[in-house]
Amino acid sequence: MQSFLQQRAYSNEMQFESSDRLDEILFGEPIDVEGVRIWPVVTIQVKAGKRGTVNAEAQIRSKSNVEGWNTLIFRTSYSHQISDAVSVAVGYATFMSDPWSEDLEHRFFQNLVLTQKIANWTLTFRTQFEQRVFALLDDTAHRLRFRLQASRPIDLKSKLWTFQTSLEIFTHLNEIAGQVPSGIDQFRAMIGIARRVGKKIRIQLNYVMVYRSFGGKRGLSLNHVFQPGVIVSL
Repeated sequence: MQSFLQQRAYSNEMQFESSDRLDEILFGEPIDVEGVRIWPVVTIQVKAGKRGTVNAEAQIRSKSNVEGWNTLIFRTSYSHQISDAVSVAVGYATFMSDPWSEDLEHRFFQNLVLTQKIANWTLTFRTQFEQRVFALLDDTAHRLRFRLQASRPIDLKSKLWTFQTSLEIFTHLNEIAGQVPSGIDQFRAMIGIARRVGKKIRIQLNYVMVYRSFGGKRGLSLNHVFQPGVIVSL
C-alpha cells in the first residue's frame, strides 16, 4: 500500500513538472498570477539597398519578480519598404531556455506594416502571421498578431525624445493537442520613451502590461514588464 501511494505521489509530481515545462515551451516561462519581469533587448539594423533593412535582435527575459533569467531569444528579419506608407518583412526567431543549449521554439513570421502621419503623430498598424514550431509538440501553431502603435516627438524642435505607446492582440488560429488553445491568448499594452543618441543609436525604456489567457484549467496571468532597449542603425 505504501509503495502504491509513493508511486502515485511520484506520478503526480512528474505530471506537474511536465505541465510547468510545457508552459515554458509554449510561453517562455511558467504561469503565475501576477509578477514583475525585465526583458532587455538589443537591436542592430543594417541597410540593404535603397529600400531594404536587415534586422538582428537579441533579448533575454527574466523569471517572475526577476528571480533569475529563463529565456533567451534571437530574431533576424528582412524588411522591404514598398512605399512611405507600406512595408513588408519576413523573419525567423529561436527561443532557448536555461540550460541555454535547449531549444524551446522555432518561429517563422511575416508581417505587413502600414504607416500614417497625423499632425505630429506617427501611427503604425502591424499585422504579423507566425508559424510556431515547438520542441515537444509535433504540430505547428499558427498565430496572428495585430499591433497599433502611436508615437510623437516630445520636443518638436530637437526631436531627441519620443513618446510611444501601443496595443497588441495575439490570437491562435488552430489548437494543438489540447495544449495551445485557439482564439485570443494574449494582450499587451505598452507605454514608453525613447531618446536619440547621435545619428545611429536610440535608447528606450518601455513598460508593457502583458495579460495572458492560457486556456482550459491553466488560468490567467498578468505581468508587469520593463523593457530597456538599444537600437543601433548601421
